[in-house]
Amino acid sequence: MKTWEQAEEEANAYLEEKHGVVPVGVSYRYKALPFLLGMWSKPGIGEMVLVCEEGVVVAQGLDVLHHYLKEIALLGRSLVSVDDMLVLIQHLGAWPPIGDLQRQRSYFGSAGVRPELDPTFLHASEGACLTLHYEQRNNPVAMDGLLTATVPPPVAVAPPIAIGGGGRIASPRIFERWKLNIRPNYDLTWDYEMIQVER
Repeated sequence: MKTWEQAEEEANAYLEEKHGVVPVGVSYRYKALPFLLGMWSKPGIGEMVLVCEEGVVVAQGLDVLHHYLKEIALLGRSLVSVDDMLVLIQHLGAWPPIGDLQRQRSYFGSAGVRPELDPTFLHASEGACLTLHYEQRNNPVAMDGLLTATVPPPVAVAPPIAIGGGGRIASPRIFERWKLNIRPNYDLTWDYEMIQVER
């Protein structure tokens, strides 16, 4: 079994070969996710490096994430947080397949205003589930064969709701709810549904 020290040596060698200069060193160990490292590749320039038993991981995508999660036996790691999962998905480019890369990274974060829409990562007896919400802007795009999604028909939008004595109108906000279901002996999938949230 590889150690953190061995992983850091491999990460340093990888960055030196990649950039042609000796890296500054490690800035952070994501201890719940061996061996994900925050590295200073150059002074003032940070870079993430993921090292697994086979070496530095350079490929990206949902299949790579699936392989890594099986290698570290994620379902036995209750200390993995939602922030850990978001960092990992960012590094491996395994966001929900919604087309726009910038939008993929811009999941809804309410800072406590709408906590029911905040990202969650929940462990259960049968697996784990990461949930993200995105406010709808365009129609869902076609899915490719690698990032699989289950896309039901759009929900009917309720009529505008009148609020307040001044006759102001408040329409429900429409969100896309994406769930990454992590279960033993199943491929990873991003499952999709649309929900309405009253303003």
